[in-house]
Amino acid sequence: MHKQILITLTLIGAFSAHGIARDAKSVLDATIKNMGDVKSVQYSGSGAVFTLGQSVSAGAPWPRVEVKSFTRTVDYDKLAARNEGVGPQSPVPTQFLMGDKAWGQAGANVTPASPAVMAERQLQIWLTPHGFLKGASANKATAKGGKATQVTFTTPGKQRVVGTISADHLVEKVESWIDNPVLGDMHIETSYGDYRDFGGLRFPAKMVQKQGGFPVFELTITEAKANVPVEISVPDSVRQAVPPPVRVASEKLADGVWYLTGGSHHSVLVEFADHVALIEAPLNEERSTP
Repeated sequence: MHKQILITLTLIGAFSAHGIARDAKSVLDATIKNMGDVKSVQYSGSGAVFTLGQSVSAGAPWPRVEVKSFTRTVDYDKLAARNEGVGPQSPVPTQFLMGDKAWGQAGANVTPASPAVMAERQLQIWLTPHGFLKGASANKATAKGGKATQVTFTTPGKQRVVGTISADHLVEKVESWIDNPVLGDMHIETSYGDYRDFGGLRFPAKMVQKQGGFPVFELTITEAKANVPVEISVPDSVRQAVPPPVRVASEKLADGVWYLTGGSHHSVLVEFADHVALIEAPLNEERSTP
C-alpha cells in the first residue's frame, strides 16, 4: 500500500513539474481547425517598435518609437515575408524575405541583409500564430501540459520554438532563442490576445514581442486576411550579393598592447607572459576569431 502511494505521489510530482505528455497532432489539428488552415496571411495595424539594446541605463526598457501603420504579409509555403511601415514622420524601408534571401528597399535603393538578419526574419515567420501551427505540424512537435498545452518543435534552421495553446485552441504565446552579440542566447517571446473573427480567419487583435526581456514590437491589429497572394521577386543585386570578408587590422599602441580595427566595432589586445586578453570582442565569432 505504501509503495502504491509513493508511486502515485511520484507521478503527481512529475506531472506537476513537467506537465502531462499529450498528443501533439490532435492538439495542433484542433487548433488549426479553430483558427483556420491558411497558406498566407496579411495583417495591419498601428503600434510601436523599440530600439533593442539602446536603453539609457542598464535594466531600462528599450526606447520606444511610434508606428503609424504597419502591414506584414507572410507566405508559409514560400517562406516569404514583406514588412511595410510608416514611422512618426515618414515611411521606413520595406523589409523582404524570400527563402534564404533577405533585403531592405527604400524607393529604388536595395540593401542586401546579412545572414543573421535573414535567419531572424525566417524565425519571425514561425513565431506568427499560423506559422507556429504549420511549423509544429511539419517538424515532429511534442506536447505537454494540462488546460494549456505547451508544444515544442525545431525549425529546419535548428531553432527551438515553444508555443502555448489555450484550452479553447488558440495560440497564446510563441517563444524561441536567437544569437545576439551582447545578450548571447537571447530569448524572444511573442504574446497574442483579443482574438477576433476577421472574415472567417481567427486572428489576434493584440500582439507584443519581447526580446531580451523588454518589448521590441507592439501592434494593435485592425485588419487581417487569409490567403493573400504574395509575389516577391529577389533583385539581382541580392541574389548575387556576397557577404564582405571579415578584416582585422592591427596597430601597436605599446609593447604588448594592440589596437584591432576593421568592421564596425574595434578591440584592444593585451599580451601577457602566458596568455593574451581581448578587450571588447565584438559582435560574432567571425569577427573575434581572426
